[in-house]
Amino acid sequence: MLKLIIFSISVYIVWVFATYILEGGINLLHTNDPLGRVAYTIIANILIGTVVGFILLKLFLRSNFVTQKQLGFQSPIRIFILVGVAAIAGFLLFSIEASVSLNPVVIVNVFSQTLPTSIAEVVVCWMVVGTVFESLAQRGMDKKDDNTIRKIRGHVRTTSILSVIIASLVSIVVFGVYHFAHSPPFNQPNMVIFLMIPAILTSVFYFVGQEVYSTIIIHNILALIGVSGSIDPTPLAHPLYPAMTLALVSVIVLITLDLFLVRRTRTIHV
Repeated sequence: MLKLIIFSISVYIVWVFATYILEGGINLLHTNDPLGRVAYTIIANILIGTVVGFILLKLFLRSNFVTQKQLGFQSPIRIFILVGVAAIAGFLLFSIEASVSLNPVVIVNVFSQTLPTSIAEVVVCWMVVGTVFESLAQRGMDKKDDNTIRKIRGHVRTTSILSVIIASLVSIVVFGVYHFAHSPPFNQPNMVIFLMIPAILTSVFYFVGQEVYSTIIIHNILALIGVSGSIDPTPLAHPLYPAMTLALVSVIVLITLDLFLVRRTRTIHV
């Protein structure tokens, strides 16, 4: 168990460090460096945040430390329903935010630019780190009074709620702290604290809805709102095909890892 915890924290640290080296340390958001953006997206978010993150999730599953349901891998019907809920909720949030551009090209460009990052954020902060602390908290509570927990259903429900709350708080905090590795203004203390507020909604979708695709959608819509309201939309008035391509690649990688790495994992007891 300790090994899995160390692995999860290590992946988080490596991902944050890569983000700083490839993005925050060179103020990538404030430079016109297409190759730099491609390198940051592929190395930090797709390879480390998503691929390495999923390899670790597979290890969690094989060790019986977490379950596929807990990680948010659900049936197609549940995915479809919750993705629809996330899309509707995101549309409502986007509609009431007056500071964002309504130019559809700008919206698609920003959504594409933030999607690989959002996928990595959900994978690392919520799936890799959050579920580890959820399982750890649940097992810690179970050990305190195992006989009572087995007999009283309400107590089981209470411990589950507490473990979800702990996991949510941990995920929100590590998500906020990770922004210190980004370019200004996202690395400023006030902004870091502010970004933890919308992350609450991400935690609700992930730990309550227990579905990863809808979580990524709502999380990326929140990112879309935040980024759109803090940048000049003029340079984004024409299609950014490299960003769209990378977004498509990140989705293909996510689905491929889901279908061929996670869902085919067989549990072993260690």
